Amino acid sequence: MAEKYFKAWLLFQQQRAPRIHHLDLLLEDCLHLDSSFEALLDDAVLLKRYYLTTRYPDDLPDDVSPEEASAAFQSASRIRRFISARLVSD
Repeated sequence: MAEKYFKAWLLFQQQRAPRIHHLDLLLEDCLHLDSSFEALLDDAVLLKRYYLTTRYPDDLPDDVSPEEASAAFQSASRIRRFISARLVSD
């Protein structure tokens, strides 16, 4: 979800949305346009730990605790809220 929101914001800013899945690189592209995206750095780093290894259902890790899953969900939700607010106000 976070990847799609970063890409949506880039497209909304009339920028190219790179065909990548790396949240840190997408966030870097957003930061070049708006320094307030720095507030999402910790969330992007946390989610990046899970993203590439869980891209496909058969790759889901067995060792993710409920607390880790909750933290990842909260990070993704913060990214969604942050970018959604900018898509409406810009």
